[in-house]
Amino acid sequence: DYYEFTSKFIWQYLTDEDKQRLGPIVYWMSLSKEEQYQNAQELTKEEYKSQSVLELFTWRKLTAEEQQNFLKKSVEYNDKTENVLKNALQNAEAESALQGVMRLDVEIKRAIKFLQISTDLRQHQKRANNDTKQAGEQKKIVKRKQFVTRTIGQRIICRENEEYWVPGLVLNLPAHCTLPSDIYLIEVYDLNTKQVHVHRKDMIRITLALFQRSVLYLQNMKFPMNQTVVVMEPEVTPTNVQPSLSKADVHAIVQEIIDPLAQKVEHLNKSHHKRYIKLLTGIVVESNPPNYTIERFDFPGVRSIIPRHDIFLHSDRCLLKNTDVKSYILVKYPNDSRQFWCPAVVLRHMANESKTQVRFYDCLVLDITHETYVMPITEQQFEIYSTLRIAKEKSLINHVVVGLNNLKKTFMLGTIQSRVGNGHQYLIEWCCATVSEQSDEHLFGAFTRRNNHRIGDYVLAMDSVESIYRLAEILSITDDRKTVKVRFIDPNNINDTLSSKEVDVPTTTTFAITKTYFNKVIGLLQT
Repeated sequence: DYYEFTSKFIWQYLTDEDKQRLGPIVYWMSLSKEEQYQNAQELTKEEYKSQSVLELFTWRKLTAEEQQNFLKKSVEYNDKTENVLKNALQNAEAESALQGVMRLDVEIKRAIKFLQISTDLRQHQKRANNDTKQAGEQKKIVKRKQFVTRTIGQRIICRENEEYWVPGLVLNLPAHCTLPSDIYLIEVYDLNTKQVHVHRKDMIRITLALFQRSVLYLQNMKFPMNQTVVVMEPEVTPTNVQPSLSKADVHAIVQEIIDPLAQKVEHLNKSHHKRYIKLLTGIVVESNPPNYTIERFDFPGVRSIIPRHDIFLHSDRCLLKNTDVKSYILVKYPNDSRQFWCPAVVLRHMANESKTQVRFYDCLVLDITHETYVMPITEQQFEIYSTLRIAKEKSLINHVVVGLNNLKKTFMLGTIQSRVGNGHQYLIEWCCATVSEQSDEHLFGAFTRRNNHRIGDYVLAMDSVESIYRLAEILSITDDRKTVKVRFIDPNNINDTLSSKEVDVPTTTTFAITKTYFNKVIGLLQT
C-alpha cells in the first residue's frame, strides 16, 4: 500500500525530537470530531489563544507512556496529514527524502488518474461493442424511438479532435437511413460553445452534477478570479436621433459638461487624498473624460469604466414626493441586499398615506414612502436602462450557477432553465435532480463580478467532502493569490470558531459576498 509505505518512509527519517514536536498536531488530527469538540470545551475563551494551544493541551492530557506508545507507530500518510509530514521532513533538513515523497505523490496521482480514465474507457468501449453487436443481430430495429427519447439531451464528456475531453450535450442522433453510423451531433462547452460531430466511442455519459461542475469551471477560466476586472458598460444607441452637429459644436458641448466636473475632482483631490466625488454605489478613482473609473463601496477593488452620462451625484437626488406623476426615476429595488437602483415610473402620489405609487421596469407596482430619495431620469434613459437590465436577465438562461436551493437550505450547483415570474426569477435544475425557482440575488457564476479577496471577507466556498457550497470567512491568502484558507461558518452557530472546519480552496472556486448579503442569507439558512 502506497500510503503505508510513505508513512514508514517519512517516520524513519525523523528523530525522536522531531517526532516529539510533531506529536501534538498529529494526535489532534487522529481524534474524531466529537473528541476534538469535547477537548475544546475544556478550555476557556481566555485560555484559547490559538489552535496550537488547543493541540498542546490535548497532547499533555496523555501520560508519558501513552505519548511514547503513540509515537512508536508511524503516522498515517493521507490527505489530512500530507502537508504536516512534509513540513516535518523539511524542518528535519531531510531534503532528499522530501523530494522523493513529492515525486512519488505526483506519479501515484497521475497513475490513479490514468487508471480511472482507462477503466472508464474500457467499460464504455465494452458497452459500445455490445450495442453494435446487438444492432447487427437484429433484423428489425424495434426500440430505436425509445433510444432517441432517452439519449437526446443527455450530458456527456467527449473527446474533441483526439486531443482533450470536454463536457457536452447530445443534440441529434444518427438518422435511421444511415444506420449503423455512430456519429452524433454534440454541443460542446469548451471556452467557447460550439457544435461538433463526435463518434460514439469518444463519448462517455456523466451525471448532471459532474456536467455542471465541469461547465462552471470552464466558464470561470474565461475570467481569472485573481485579476481586477474593469468593464466598459454597454451603450445603446438613442432612439431619438438629433440633428447632426459640427465638430466644433460637439467639442464645445463636451467641454461645457466636463470642465466643471474635472475642476471639482481636482479641488477635492487636493483638499484630501482620500476624498473623491461620492456616488451612490462607489467613488471616482480615476478620471479620463468622458469616462470615469468607479470603485464600488461594497466590493473594494471591483472597478468599472462608466461614461459621464451614466454617473449620478448625491446632488442629483430628490425626494419622491417632489417628483411629477408619469415622470421617470431610478429607485432602490425593494427587499434586495444588493441595494441596486432600477428604472421606474411614478404613477400617483397618495397624500393621505404619505406614499407614492411607482411601477418598476419589471411591472412590479409598489407604494413607497414620500421621504425616499430617488434619481430623476429622462424617458430615453428609462428605455435604455430597462433594455440593458432585461438583456442581462435573459443572458443568464442555460448558465451553470451556484445558487441557494430553498428546499434544502443549501448552496449547490444548478442550471438555469428559464425566466419566470417578474423576469429575474429563474427555474433551476439542481445537481440533485430537483427543480425549483430562485431569484438572481441568490445566484452566482461566471457572470458574477470578480473581487480581489481580502482577509476577513465572506465568501461562498466549495466543501469538497459534501460537494456543496458553504458560507465561509477568509483567514489567509497565498502570495500568488491562487489559494485562500477559509473557515466554514455554521448558520445555526456563527460564533463557533473552535469546531469549524478550516480548508484551503482555489480562489477560482469561491464567490465573494457582502456583509449585508451574509446577514440576510444567515436567516434563510438557519433551521
